[in-house]
Amino acid sequence: LHDVVAHHVSLVAVRAESAPYTHPGLDPTARGVLAEIAADARAALGELRHVLTVLQRTESTELAPQPTAEDVDELVRAAVAAGQDVVVSGEWDDVAPSVGYVLYRATQEALTNARRHAPGAVVTLERAQSGRRVGLRVSNPAPHADTAEITPGRGLIGMRERIEAVDGTLETSLAAGRFALVITIPVGGR
Repeated sequence: LHDVVAHHVSLVAVRAESAPYTHPGLDPTARGVLAEIAADARAALGELRHVLTVLQRTESTELAPQPTAEDVDELVRAAVAAGQDVVVSGEWDDVAPSVGYVLYRATQEALTNARRHAPGAVVTLERAQSGRRVGLRVSNPAPHADTAEITPGRGLIGMRERIEAVDGTLETSLAAGRFALVITIPVGGR
């Protein structure tokens, strides 16, 4: 729930915040409305985090097709269309659905975190696959980072749990003003 909703609500905030720059002819009233939309979207993200601390999983869930590694390109296109600057390199081929789902959600969370913590910064997304492993490295500037310590929030914790469920690893680092996360997953997963 957090991954999906937070991703889309943060896209609303980014679009509202970037509209005055992409459409410089907007009048002051329109700029004010867009600023209010962005503020409301950010407030909704905060409320979502609060609600998730209260709610527990429901007893039943509806079945639906889940995204896979093949859907990551569309996820990136949507982020770029919303004004996020994302540079992608590498590719994955023939990734098992369970691993692809993990890679998709990890990419989604990484893009959302970059929008939240480094708005306007270029995000580098590197896909890798060799031998019996697939990988993902996402990095972005961390302009306000003054320590080398990363305190994971709900998103990073959920990402780590998903990755470990398919026998993968997640490493995060903060160095030279850049945040990076590196994911490595055995091909085939569970």
